[in-house]
Amino acid sequence: MFSTDDTIVAIATPPGRGGIGVVRISDSGLGCGPAGSGTEGWPLCDGGLVPAVDTHMIVEYTHRVLAGVVAIIIAYLAWTAYRRRRSERLLVRVSIAAFVLILFQAALGGLTVEKGLEEELVATHLGVAMLQIGLVLLMGRLGGPDPVRSLKLGGTRAVRILTPVAMVTLLATIAAGGYMSASELHGTGQEQRSVDAHMACGDEFPSCGGEFLPFGRSQALDIHLTHRALMYVAVTVLLALFAVVMRQRRRFDPDSAAALTRGAGRSRPVRAGSRRPRAPSESRTPARRPAASASKSSTAPRSARPSSSNR
Repeated sequence: MFSTDDTIVAIATPPGRGGIGVVRISDSGLGCGPAGSGTEGWPLCDGGLVPAVDTHMIVEYTHRVLAGVVAIIIAYLAWTAYRRRRSERLLVRVSIAAFVLILFQAALGGLTVEKGLEEELVATHLGVAMLQIGLVLLMGRLGGPDPVRSLKLGGTRAVRILTPVAMVTLLATIAAGGYMSASELHGTGQEQRSVDAHMACGDEFPSCGGEFLPFGRSQALDIHLTHRALMYVAVTVLLALFAVVMRQRRRFDPDSAAALTRGAGRSRPVRAGSRRPRAPSESRTPARRPAASASKSSTAPRSARPSSSNR
């Protein structure tokens, strides 16, 4: 049955996409049929529409059902964006791209099962899932109450360079982790042929075998170190991006600067002692006194005024 790790992964990852993690750690990748099963293994499960009472079949089939639900929701969102918000071209394009990508992901999942969970296919399946999550989040940003109008990166040149580099290195790190997991052949019936890439460095970190990145010693070690090296690069780029943003956040447009400052726990993106930016509705001329008060003072009773004899 399920371990504590299974429950943690199920809670911490999105439905449908997160099912990939549960399927992997529970060795249920081929729960609906061995490699080469054809349509009996995918889209069917052991030749039927409903799986038998078997743990691995239930895990794999649940993942497919959740993925199907996500596909239906994305299809509905894409249709709604096209029908009701066609003028927002960016939102429509991203919605359609998300729908096309999830169809490709479903076909890739079937191919992964058919080929017996080959490492390259498993890593690609996981990487596409991360792209799918990114597109869904972007759909929410574009269709929300305060949507962005362009995907063009703002800020300084350093930010425009580091942002895509960080995204690519993070995606590569995740895909490399998927490849390392698939290299152990869990759930394929061929575990005896696997390489123990997870524990290739034992409990050493950041060193490995007394060295930093000793590539070339074994296949398992190379798989492990590739994932580790990509992680080092991703962390370095993210830290550099964070440092650049915090130092140069005042060069962004006011909305971006305010958002970045809030994310850093600050209250205002202006320097101490500088003037608060004037709102467009604020007037530069001082407010005049109401006319009523002025007329009242001019029409005060003569008896209330001091006479010349009392001065």
